[in-house]
Amino acid sequence: MPTAERWPALPFVLFASAVWLGGLALQHARGAADGPSLAPWQQRFTALPSADQRTFRALREGLFELEGLRAETGTWPDPSAVPSDVPAFADTALHWERRSQGLSTSYVTSSIDGSARRWLVLYLEPDERAQKELAPPDDEEHHTLPTGLGLHVTVWTQESTAPLPPGVLAFPATEGWTQVLGR
Repeated sequence: MPTAERWPALPFVLFASAVWLGGLALQHARGAADGPSLAPWQQRFTALPSADQRTFRALREGLFELEGLRAETGTWPDPSAVPSDVPAFADTALHWERRSQGLSTSYVTSSIDGSARRWLVLYLEPDERAQKELAPPDDEEHHTLPTGLGLHVTVWTQESTAPLPPGVLAFPATEGWTQVLGR
């Protein structure tokens, strides 16, 4: 059995270990409540004003409708072809535009009166060869169409006062967009 003479640092080691383990437990408990850390360009939807939270929820619901149309027709629908009851696309204060380039498709809004936030949905499709090798996880940023096609899906927002760049943005954060996360 160790003694204090033989192990003079034993009380300190035990105390430091208890503090370290307690800190890990507290960090784990906070992580479970707050979720993982966010990148500088990310924000949780709960940090948005309530009206923008409603738009985000409607938009997330509408994503599945868009994806269903993509699975049925093989192409991303033009906003004018999206049924008027699809959440977020039914908001008459928002004007939607589809942009496509290669394997990327985005839907971006501008508000009719210029007062609402701008929203962007970015879909990235994998190269067919990569799709066969690796199935994506099914989570907030990855969806799988009924056809088996895996998609990377992100939702972004920014103030409507910022200039709207042309084309599909490969990484919207470089143009001042903030990725909005639900969880």
